[in-house]
Amino acid sequence: MSLHRVLVYGTLKSAHSNHSVLTESVGTQRLLGLAETVSPFPLVVGTALNVPFMLYARGQGHNVEGELYEVDDAKLARLDALEKHPVFYERKLEKVRILHCNETVDAWIYFITKWADDFMDKSSAPLVVFHENGEGSGRPFLSGRSRDSVTPEEGMQMYVDVIGHPPEGSPITHRVFVYGTLKKGQPNYSVLSDTEGTFRPRGSARSVSRFPLVVGTQFNIPFVLDKEGEGEQIAGEIYEVDDRKLEILDALEAHPILYERRLEKFVMDDSGVTSGAWIYIIHKWKDAFLDTCSESLASYSTDGTHGRPYVDRIAREKLMNEKEINLFREIMGYDPREESYENHSEKR
Repeated sequence: MSLHRVLVYGTLKSAHSNHSVLTESVGTQRLLGLAETVSPFPLVVGTALNVPFMLYARGQGHNVEGELYEVDDAKLARLDALEKHPVFYERKLEKVRILHCNETVDAWIYFITKWADDFMDKSSAPLVVFHENGEGSGRPFLSGRSRDSVTPEEGMQMYVDVIGHPPEGSPITHRVFVYGTLKKGQPNYSVLSDTEGTFRPRGSARSVSRFPLVVGTQFNIPFVLDKEGEGEQIAGEIYEVDDRKLEILDALEAHPILYERRLEKFVMDDSGVTSGAWIYIIHKWKDAFLDTCSESLASYSTDGTHGRPYVDRIAREKLMNEKEINLFREIMGYDPREESYENHSEKR
């Protein structure tokens, strides 16, 4: 087993948000003391998330102060994963000075080695030491939000803001809130679990805003209506999905023709953290459609108290073909694939 010295200068420090990655993950670590880089480097706080970055521009900035740790191979691998080395940060061996004994030693430091032309202009002035409460920079880490509240889209935008593009080979992920037949144990869960692309459950959640959740049409389909402030806070599940899975969900929900996918805020049941996620909402319907709907619900199940079990998609397609039923016309009063919405006066 090899041991490695690592200088941490940002959120991995004691009493900072990611310190638990050092103390609670697999592997060993030992604090050797406070230390500073022998060479000056720019330590800046940047992007909308106010993240600390040390830029590999020797001779600029200051001698950066941090904490020096001795870690084993497993812990170093965990730090590499956190910093996305070498795709985003790059781990480089540099000279650091241990402050209590003035000894100079080699240590690994995670640097940004490539950055967009305008990144420095949008970042704080170079710092000597980073404080995630914003002391010295005026930019508190994540603007005081919790780590769990950061959406994959915000995380990916951070990379774009720093290096000008997403990291090569990094899949873009999205959070999606599902409230109906896509939930675990419901009729269309297999669209999440058994189709192309990746998905990962993040937990149960409830919408911050109230919306009507109803069961409608002769096929007993659950819909959230675009009438914010009416109905209930909706219970559901949040999943993290990649681009391919999101495309499949868009196709299932006929986005943006029937359902519209939009970002809303949700409160996670386990942590109470508020997080953004996509939700599919019906945004156009004819007046008569509401006559086919159940009372507004707070939570959906196909065998719920509304007494209207979902009609399986295969059975539904068969009935629609046999009886020449157009689902778009039943909900919206016209088929937007064939006609312009502006030609119809009957709207929600």
